[in-house]
Amino acid sequence: MSYYKCMNCGRIVKPEELSKMRGVRCIYCRNKLIIKLRPPIVKMIKAI
Repeated sequence: MSYYKCMNCGRIVKPEELSKMRGVRCIYCRNKLIIKLRPPIVKMIKAI
């Protein structure tokens, strides 16, 4: 599951909340710029 962060107010928006709105806007401040956050899982790769 991917989350989005608003560049204006800094709130994290869930995809379910984003689907309620038409277009890609923050549901709190109506800002148009939203960035996709990276998942918190870090993969450890063994060096050769």
